[in-house]
Amino acid sequence: MKNLLFTILFAFTMSVNAQYYSLTYVTVPPENQEEFVRLETQYWSKVAKHNVEAGKQIAWGLVQAVGGVPNGWTHAFVNVYETAEDQSSIPGERGEVAVWNFARPKNLAGFINENKNLWKKQFENDMGGRTNWGIGLKLNNRSQDLSTVMTWDGYPNLAEALKALNNYEGQWPRQSKMQEYDPDGFTASVIVNHIMWVD
Repeated sequence: MKNLLFTILFAFTMSVNAQYYSLTYVTVPPENQEEFVRLETQYWSKVAKHNVEAGKQIAWGLVQAVGGVPNGWTHAFVNVYETAEDQSSIPGERGEVAVWNFARPKNLAGFINENKNLWKKQFENDMGGRTNWGIGLKLNNRSQDLSTVMTWDGYPNLAEALKALNNYEGQWPRQSKMQEYDPDGFTASVIVNHIMWVD
């Protein structure tokens, strides 16, 4: 197993209230993935549970990338801590999978404001098959080339996530200035399978 370069802190929410999330990406060779998941879910999750019960963190999760992803990571640890500012979400059921969308908008403030004030309202009226949604600002950006924000969409299963990704075009609100704020679009959209959560 190889830790991928860095741990990233985001301010965003998933199925709980506004929080700091620390994401640690790891690359596990295919022949070791089953053992890796077994060890993490049977043993290391108990450490996370102890930390949650002791009030040291709010939640811990292990997710697995579905298909190929940028930088080749296969799994990510999600550690959830206390609240932060500059995030918005629509909490809900965690679902089986999530789509993590990474971006490096030219106008970061415009991107965040539009997501909080336009996209969130649109999704509150019609979740389009989502179980939850959110946006987070990356607080610890390790490189000028990496994304500065992340949005996520939770789905009940992989089929719904793939269906949404294939039908995403044409859902832009008329008032959107996203083409101006983020003309290059998402730098990556990654589907992750929720293996385990402790909260």
